[in-house]
Amino acid sequence: MGSQRLFVGTPVPPETARKISDYRIPTATDAVRWVKPENYHVTLQFLGETDDTIVPSIVSVLAGVPCPDVVPLTLSGAGAFPTTRRPRVLWISGAPGDSDELGLAAVHELLGRGLKSIGIDINTRFTPHVTVAYTRRNARPERVRAVTRDFIENAQALNLDCAVPSLALFSSSLTPEGAVYRVLYSR
Repeated sequence: MGSQRLFVGTPVPPETARKISDYRIPTATDAVRWVKPENYHVTLQFLGETDDTIVPSIVSVLAGVPCPDVVPLTLSGAGAFPTTRRPRVLWISGAPGDSDELGLAAVHELLGRGLKSIGIDINTRFTPHVTVAYTRRNARPERVRAVTRDFIENAQALNLDCAVPSLALFSSSLTPEGAVYRVLYSR
């Protein structure tokens, strides 16, 4: 048996992804690699390299998490990980919409409990966001900071409400052109 690089997340609807992609800076490809809009998602749990034999157990956990078919999500504002001074990732912020409804933060917590019960280490911190770019390692630091600043300033006007499907299990293959995602299970 083999293994796969896996994560549990929720894809961003195509119309919302198109609107997010409008905030990309076309002239910044020397400093960042823009994520393809069809790959936009919110990660709920990154599982990393996972043995294929445990995938059926992960699917069972996902099937058993009590959550609605869709979850409200507000996308507004932008930032960078780890910091804007030394950015590696540019992102759009996602507010999980946790009013009286079961929102992404609650789904994250329930999912984490289920995964922990089958022996998977989980990340208890949850910062909902959509990754839109990765900085290029060979880019000049001052250029990367300038692009980061411009992107964050441009994206401050962004305020999108959408409904995202609650859970999907993705495999992720890394290529020189970026990650290629395949949905293994969704609900």
